[in-house]
Amino acid sequence: MAYCQWTTGSPLLGSHTAQQRVVVCVHGLTRNNRDFDFLAQTIVKASSNLSRSDPQVIWTVYSVDVVGRGKSDWLEDKTKYAYSTYTKDLAAFLEHVTTSHNVAKVDYIGTSMGGIIGMCLFFAGAGKYINTLTLNDIGALVPAVGLARMADYVGKDPRFQEFDIAEAYFRKIFQPFGPLTSEQWKHITMYSIVPDTATDKHKGIARTLSSSCPHNHPCT
Repeated sequence: MAYCQWTTGSPLLGSHTAQQRVVVCVHGLTRNNRDFDFLAQTIVKASSNLSRSDPQVIWTVYSVDVVGRGKSDWLEDKTKYAYSTYTKDLAAFLEHVTTSHNVAKVDYIGTSMGGIIGMCLFFAGAGKYINTLTLNDIGALVPAVGLARMADYVGKDPRFQEFDIAEAYFRKIFQPFGPLTSEQWKHITMYSIVPDTATDKHKGIARTLSSSCPHNHPCT
């Protein structure tokens, strides 16, 4: 599982002298860990100010690429693109970071699919690794209109001749993301496109939408 990491200082892995706080961020269905760049930088900056009064506290933020997204591996068996797979992977990741940083629990932030995975972690017994659970753009009820909107672009394979055309496309399909700055839209676009030589193995993630159906429990 690929991930990005930010920290307020040198994370003394396994240290028993420095108190450590760990934040884990998990993205939405078609997104990747770079969606959390701005948030992670904000958390680390704010935490750095707090750490000046207590240098023994080290904050670390992780943002992960769920399998099939970003720089994580793609699955040959597309039926494995399911919440059961994502939950198992995240549980293993949480176990790893809590052990590495010598902490009992992490603060978990999940957007959309990432939020569902967070809830599934509790269902699967991995909630023991989570101190706080922050859900963004998700809840106990997933409106059908939202799933229908996502179905219009999930699994599609658009090609773009120019960066500006790609940016316009993402501004349209991700309009519900809210009032982002021009810099943020360019950031999203930059980390949403790949060279035209890339294969279509990622298309299997579209099946996750069926797992989000109110009649199917996503955690099984």
